[in-house]
Amino acid sequence: MGTEFSRDDLLPPVLPDWRGVLAEGVAAGRAITRSHTAFHRFRDVASQHEWAMRRRAEGRGRTIINIGMPDWALTKAALAEIWDRFEEAGLPPPDAYELILERRMGLPAALREAAPQETGPALWTEDDWMDLGRTVPIQPQAPLIGSPASFENTLCGLAAGLDTIGNFANFVNRYPYWDDEVGQIASVLRALGAMSAHRETGVVADSYLEDGHSGVFADFRSIVGWAMFERRLVEGLCGAAYAPAFGGLTSDPFLHAAVFLALESTGPADGVIDGYYHGDTVGHVESMDRNLALFVNDATVSLAADAQFGWGAAYLPTPLTERERVPGTSDILEVHRLTRAIEPHAREMAARIDWSETEALGADIAEGANTWLGRLDDYLATNGIDLADPLELMLATRRMGAVAIERIGLGTEAEFAHPTELTQMSLEAREREIARVSQSSAARLDGIGVAVASTDVHHFAKLVIEGVLEERGARIVDGGLAVDPEALLDRALEADCAAVVATTHNGWALNFGDRLAAARGRRGAGITLVMGGVLNEDAGKGSNAELPRDVTPDLNARGIVTTNDLLELVTVLAETAPRA
Repeated sequence: MGTEFSRDDLLPPVLPDWRGVLAEGVAAGRAITRSHTAFHRFRDVASQHEWAMRRRAEGRGRTIINIGMPDWALTKAALAEIWDRFEEAGLPPPDAYELILERRMGLPAALREAAPQETGPALWTEDDWMDLGRTVPIQPQAPLIGSPASFENTLCGLAAGLDTIGNFANFVNRYPYWDDEVGQIASVLRALGAMSAHRETGVVADSYLEDGHSGVFADFRSIVGWAMFERRLVEGLCGAAYAPAFGGLTSDPFLHAAVFLALESTGPADGVIDGYYHGDTVGHVESMDRNLALFVNDATVSLAADAQFGWGAAYLPTPLTERERVPGTSDILEVHRLTRAIEPHAREMAARIDWSETEALGADIAEGANTWLGRLDDYLATNGIDLADPLELMLATRRMGAVAIERIGLGTEAEFAHPTELTQMSLEAREREIARVSQSSAARLDGIGVAVASTDVHHFAKLVIEGVLEERGARIVDGGLAVDPEALLDRALEADCAAVVATTHNGWALNFGDRLAAARGRRGAGITLVMGGVLNEDAGKGSNAELPRDVTPDLNARGIVTTNDLLELVTVLAETAPRA
């Protein structure tokens, strides 16, 4: 995508007045009485922010868990088990839990029942919402903002006592079967208004910087520059508090710490980062012994960095089984018990580590981020976007896309000075797979049109697939990210494609495949359908199963080819897809 945009390219002729939209949210927020959760009572605090300040003053850290079983009943049971196990072991329990909600929770409540089911729990009743804060004395937080349902979800979350509400980064993401961008952004703006009404009691808007646009950026200067953009939007324009979170896609904990130093130096004056630093999710391999070693390294350095620099952020350790499946209760318990055991040793080590290289890197990233944001601001203002209008800023940057925004922010610099690890890994994987396929006896795909898409916002696998197929001579059609299956098939047929290749990660493989195959049947098309990635899905309501099941046989039964081997993919396309 190019970087030439005008105001007319990015914004509709008429937009609602942002001040009125924000004021609606503020008024609704003021009408909400926040519950005092079990955590608030147990710790005698009004918010996680207050708890973070206390822990920092005591020289102690905080931890957080990711959790999201197939439904809320199973998730509640898992939380109760986690609490009981920590009490039995005499270890401090996790301070908070991030509820990994099913993606259709991002749609207005009236649309959820008919929307595609994915992995994770949904909250269907008022009791479900209120149970978030009263099940155990572990403070709940959840990704309630960024989506089309931001406003209604945030009001429910505030009433339930949540004080850290994310994931603001998702305002740029598309949700299944929802195309009203203005409506989505207006809902986000109202939600920020509602949160601003509770800012003085410690309510913050969380943003995970490896989602949304910042999850696509290839340079750390872009990620930190975008965090500065988000903070100014949330705090400066909307009056809410902002809390960045980062780290899952970075395996080097010292690099991770450098990014947090950059976030700190460009962030709040008190240096407290109310978000969390996520443990490594990309370095894991098939060996559990190796994963344990990687975890110990990540946890030790991350906890030592927090002790050294006093961020106040919570550490979120990654289960050792992350690579192979959605973690269950025992997986979560394992790494959190290890984290609590490692913590005192990591804090003793903090003063013995030479942090000078990490500090210098953080300062360099921060300096580059300031320049990056200046360039983005200049571009937006020059092209008629009002830098004082949060509605215009969110909608314009959403429509510009991450790639164009990063090019603008980095300016004329051709090389990524501080490339993200995932960018490097993806480029290496792309080149490695291209070389492997080109050195084999794999058939050419000249003349074969292939639409390549991701069923969700994860895009790096899509880039690798496209690179391999292009090398074989295929004509690539961009099927998009977070695309609806019917829209994907239409796009492929309109472009005279012989095949569709979809990669998936979010646990709705069978639901997506069902709809894709049904659309092919309705259109009477002979197009080849291929899916790869994480081919699993929750076992369904009433199954009482924590972990999703493999749906590969189900997809095959619907006439969908499944593979995660790109050499096999080339062979399949050569044998089954007609040439143009």
